[in-house]
Amino acid sequence: MKTFVTSLTLVLALGPVAGAILPATGQMTGDVRGINADSNNKLLCGDKASTFKVLGDLSASRRAQVRFGVGGQGRSSLGTATPDFTDDLPALWDTAWLLPLATGPTIETYLAGRQNEGFDAVMFSVGDYNGQNSALGNGTTPFRAAKPSGGGCDHQVFDITTPRDAAFAHIDHIVTQLNGLGMTAAILPMTNGGSDCYVWTLTDVTTENRAHSYGSYIGHRYKHHLNIIWVVGGDTCSPSTHPTATLLTQNFVRGLRDAGAFQRVTWHPGTDECTVTSTGSSSSWLGPDGQWLDFNMMQQYNTVTGGMKAAVRAVTSLGKPAGVGEFGYEDGFGNTLHILRNNAYQSYLSKAAFVGWGRQTAGFDSCCTTNFAGSTGSTGAVQMRIARDVVVNRGWLSYGTDESFINSSAGAVTGMIRSNVAAMVYLATSSSTATLDMSRFNGAATITVTRLDPATGATRDLGEFATSGQQVFDTGGLTDALILIGEPMPPTR
Repeated sequence: MKTFVTSLTLVLALGPVAGAILPATGQMTGDVRGINADSNNKLLCGDKASTFKVLGDLSASRRAQVRFGVGGQGRSSLGTATPDFTDDLPALWDTAWLLPLATGPTIETYLAGRQNEGFDAVMFSVGDYNGQNSALGNGTTPFRAAKPSGGGCDHQVFDITTPRDAAFAHIDHIVTQLNGLGMTAAILPMTNGGSDCYVWTLTDVTTENRAHSYGSYIGHRYKHHLNIIWVVGGDTCSPSTHPTATLLTQNFVRGLRDAGAFQRVTWHPGTDECTVTSTGSSSSWLGPDGQWLDFNMMQQYNTVTGGMKAAVRAVTSLGKPAGVGEFGYEDGFGNTLHILRNNAYQSYLSKAAFVGWGRQTAGFDSCCTTNFAGSTGSTGAVQMRIARDVVVNRGWLSYGTDESFINSSAGAVTGMIRSNVAAMVYLATSSSTATLDMSRFNGAATITVTRLDPATGATRDLGEFATSGQQVFDTGGLTDALILIGEPMPPTR
């Protein structure tokens, strides 16, 4: 892929900012600011202009959907320079938490495989679970020193005041390779695996302000890499159980911003050790204080019921882009392919901007070990690609989640509709049915209906139906099915 270098001057005002998103070759002028989350709204950086070099042919990658702009609904109080970018989030994420612990050749093969399978982003931590300062795949530990146990964490953790450049060079290579593949690097800059060790990693020993210092290091190192999303937290609970987690994380983000890194930021929430509410485990726990996040992320597991739909819609209805960063693993944690398909379709059709999937097969594990060799090419990955492609090709984020066009249903059913011209209805079980009010599709006298098999991607044209009266649709004997009303699906790219 051809590489270019260009410049763009970014500006973010505290008030509303007019103007459309500009391409990577564009230019915007003005001042860059950020404010604290405290009641005094103190300026973090003051007025200044910043110039960023854009590395890599981002415009050539439609799949990664990476853009960089200013202003709008998505801007946070910590000075993020992103717009209301719901359409720009990568749609299908791979959860490869320990990827940097693998060797360079293994990583290159793995990422090429994921790109070939249609994944848009890979989510990984900078090191081992729970902040353990294990050697990365190039033989170096990410930090030169370890911090003694404490704060409820029963082992040594990263001493984030001592980042090792040679180790981060290994991570640089991952980011650069992903950019070359047209993919996003969704990076957990601290750790993953639990709240206590996460908080302890960021907590000062004296007055060293380690969270801000580490954020500044990361910001300076990666501010020119526009294919990065920062995923703070890491199986980390809400402020009700770990109140200092938010403040410490905000201080890290201030370090990023002060260093000129304005990539998007979200929070990876926990489940097992957290009190999970009926709305699922979500960074929306942070409430109004969470407005410094650019978009919400959920971690939510479910069986083949309507529970996934209810949980996701509770978060996507909050007025901020949201997605499910982690909903299960092929062959792991009791998941079946049917459950994983259910999670994907109920999430997408509840207006999740993205879903995150992984594999936990013995010897081929993108979840919990470093056995990445051979972990691509699975049936589950193919089925996630089918789900991703059908919703992306139909522009699912332009649909609404109003299900009033479904007069009645049996079994678990999830639907979304776009104006009076198109709809998608997921029938989660072989016995699921949906009775649709066809008069809602009165853009023409008739409308085409297609049934898609989520397991294979095969489609069957069910015919042209009058846009009046009621019509019952079922799975046609499939384990589950996606009913596509209007807008015949274009070929998968």
